[in-house]
Amino acid sequence: MCTVFLSNLYVEDTSNFLYSEYFKPEVDIRDLSITIGEADCELDRGLEKALCSMDAGEESKVTLSLNNQEITVFVKLIKFDNPSPIFEWNDKKKLTVAFKHKENGNKLFGQKRYIDAFHRFSKAVKLVISMNEDDVASKNDLYLTLCNNMAACQLYFHNYDYVVDLCKKVLARTPDNIKSLIRRMDAYVALRDFENAHSDATKILQLDASNVYTKKKLEIINKKLAEQHVRYVKMVKQMFVS
Repeated sequence: MCTVFLSNLYVEDTSNFLYSEYFKPEVDIRDLSITIGEADCELDRGLEKALCSMDAGEESKVTLSLNNQEITVFVKLIKFDNPSPIFEWNDKKKLTVAFKHKENGNKLFGQKRYIDAFHRFSKAVKLVISMNEDDVASKNDLYLTLCNNMAACQLYFHNYDYVVDLCKKVLARTPDNIKSLIRRMDAYVALRDFENAHSDATKILQLDASNVYTKKKLEIINKKLAEQHVRYVKMVKQMFVS
């Protein structure tokens, strides 16, 4: 919990301030109360990172680079309060905070702010993993939901290998999880692994025969598999041409 005095310098392009809770271009000087870890945009996360390296009473000129633009501000950390460290939290508190991060992440995802949503989901899953009790149903359900949500974010980042890994974590515990199967199918298609994509699509339609999205995707997958087969046959023939 930080009490901060922030003095903005003039910035010509204010588009990077769109989602910021800390930076307001129209206000030159601000007194802020900042809780480290609650930032929901890249600019604010940069300021929090800078604060973590400062001591009470310290004044710093902080330059943040964002979207090929440098934003410079004067920051004075007036004071900060240290709450109990996370490793001292009990499981109930960890679960409560994790749920809060998940709900905030859902809101950000709904606003198509996928990077910011991923940061929230990532914070939540770290808390869940650190819990001591393994047989808490709400913990397990939350873990699976967070892995699914992070996979959805990674699809938008085009990090398809990560999507596959996250979905595998979910499907190892809930093999019939349609959301994970669909996301892994999409990742396999992007990776041109059409055989595994076909396997996932087939299973999805076994679970939900009316799934229109998967039916359309399966048509594409079948077409790609047929094209691969033609290329394979052609290649084999060429190998044995005298």
